[in-house]
Amino acid sequence: MSRGAWILLGLALLLRVPFFFWDFHSNDLYRYVWEGQIQWQDANPYAVSPDTAPPALRGPKHDRINHPDLSTIYPPLAQYAFAAVAGLGGAEYAMRNVVVALDMLLCALLTLWLARRGLPPWWGALYLLHPLALLTAGSGHIDALMLLMLVGCCWSREAGRHRTAALFLAGAVLAKTVAVLALPWFLLRRPKETALVTLPAIALGYLPFLEADVLATLVRFGSEFAFNASLYRFLEWVVPGHGTLASAALLAVWVAVVTVSQPRVAPAFLMLFTGLLVLSPTVHVWYLSWLIVFLPRVGPRPWTWPVLTWSCTCLLVCVTYVTFYRGAPFSERWWITIVEYAVPAVVAVGVLVAYRPRAARVEQPRRGAPGSFGVVIPARGERENLEVLLPRWLDTPVEKIVVADTPTGDGTRELCRLDLRVRYLRVEERGYGAAVQAGLAKLRGEVDYAVICDADHADGPRQVEALLAPFRDRSVGLVCAARRRTKHLSAPQRLGNALACFLIALGWGRRFEDLGPFRALRVSMWPADALRDKSFGWNVEMNVRALERGMDVVEVELPAGERPFGENQISGTLRGVVGAGWGILTKLYVLREESCGRPSSS
Repeated sequence: MSRGAWILLGLALLLRVPFFFWDFHSNDLYRYVWEGQIQWQDANPYAVSPDTAPPALRGPKHDRINHPDLSTIYPPLAQYAFAAVAGLGGAEYAMRNVVVALDMLLCALLTLWLARRGLPPWWGALYLLHPLALLTAGSGHIDALMLLMLVGCCWSREAGRHRTAALFLAGAVLAKTVAVLALPWFLLRRPKETALVTLPAIALGYLPFLEADVLATLVRFGSEFAFNASLYRFLEWVVPGHGTLASAALLAVWVAVVTVSQPRVAPAFLMLFTGLLVLSPTVHVWYLSWLIVFLPRVGPRPWTWPVLTWSCTCLLVCVTYVTFYRGAPFSERWWITIVEYAVPAVVAVGVLVAYRPRAARVEQPRRGAPGSFGVVIPARGERENLEVLLPRWLDTPVEKIVVADTPTGDGTRELCRLDLRVRYLRVEERGYGAAVQAGLAKLRGEVDYAVICDADHADGPRQVEALLAPFRDRSVGLVCAARRRTKHLSAPQRLGNALACFLIALGWGRRFEDLGPFRALRVSMWPADALRDKSFGWNVEMNVRALERGMDVVEVELPAGERPFGENQISGTLRGVVGAGWGILTKLYVLREESCGRPSSS
């Protein structure tokens, strides 16, 4: 480690030493100690609550335990830690000191992790010197145990030690149940290690306690208690009595989006826990330590500023804890809650305005083709539509027309003999992308620009000059037709387009209006191996590859007419809609993984 890293770590540890002698701790520690003590008397903390415990399990500080009507909410690894301290005869301050020691170990591990990744030492101050981290450790909350496991998981994952990462993930879930949010992310990327290491380890941890309902208090806590909530309060106002269900549904959607779109482990953890706390009915101040521990690894990015701001404004809530611990439980001061969330919300809006994804250039149609062009027409059972389309293309100055046909015996080959400019290309491999790539390979070296046009897009020939006009700018490598004024697009098509465009904006910082099939590319800017998708994700891949190669991508407003004959094999069938949607989403996932230098395990 560098000298600066050692100095920062030494300062962080020095600031935590006084907590060993601090005459203060959270009242949660009374429960920690009691649950550890009853385990030594062969009692199950998931089966008994302080109120229902027999006299033999009641101690002198029994009346100080919070929520005495509830059994434990803490998972097995935390229970083993409680039992270890209680078995050594420790009380509340001993438990608090163990937590402080765990946090000091976390600081050392975090600093070493950052140093091994070559990051500036001062980034570590986002956790090591943060008042919230000091408060969480000094008050004795067991969250430090989960964070220690999560940092170990991230480090192991980045180092390629996937089994170790899977074991650390299991430890995090067994230390604090909220870490279960990361399971889908790991299942998607490392299904073998997660299934064979993480899940069995979690099951083994719970095995000694399974005589009781281990999730009873967790479910009740999430549905009956609300304190310092933000979006949950709004949802409860919109759908009274169903705020928890609405929050759970939104959280499931958020977990799915993060799982698919975020390939890096530390940002994924940060995004998952942020979504949980924004939607949670209960947000205690120390919960935000789950966020700030990942800020040093993620770094100062635009989207982390609201999180960092929230980690500071939440300290105002400490004022309410005087009332919380001494008066009625879960009492709030509304003005503090408003300030706590209003300031980060303003920062978030400012970030969205300042760093919103840049829109692709949209041009109005204009005339003038800047060079020679050829046309690729992917086809499969499209003879009737080709009878209309091909004569229209032959009335344009097109150099060559390649009909990339997946043969069905409908007579497409015979139809292509009507003019020497029309070339029939038999494509044995099934898939829209396979036909497009085969057609582009046929045009390579013969034309300046390649136009891709569906067999049912009869308006393509009269729109081609408008489509090619943006290529007068030499930086433009791809031009796409945006079907803004097209009325006959189905609801699944519009929804799929919107979702795919949103995910591209999220992952690559560029907004598109449409991902339609009518498009043109400058052949010289596209290497032969630039495109690989053989199925429905070819157009998504084309847009993303253009962005990654630094090309300028232009959209031109060109509506598409209704299909002249037959049924669209994608939007016209349920199988086509589901297949296209799944193909596009999985392709975006693979592209995102590759863009971060980590090949997809799939």
